[in-house]
Amino acid sequence: MIFEQYRHQGYGTKMLQEIAKKTKELGYNKVYLWTDQAPEFYKKIGYTYLQQVEKNEGGYGELFYKEVD
Repeated sequence: MIFEQYRHQGYGTKMLQEIAKKTKELGYNKVYLWTDQAPEFYKKIGYTYLQQVEKNEGGYGELFYKEVD
């Protein structure tokens, strides 16, 4: 999560790039994430929608993935 005052400054993208880098270092080839707030952001930076998922407290979110290279 990126606090409101730091959004739209590239921090979210940078954070996800670092996660992908670490994922690759650990020998994995995909990153998965779940969101109920910013699906368009994840699509914009290359994540692919996989499926809708039900939240434990009710409602739905979306599951995305991205191949790491």
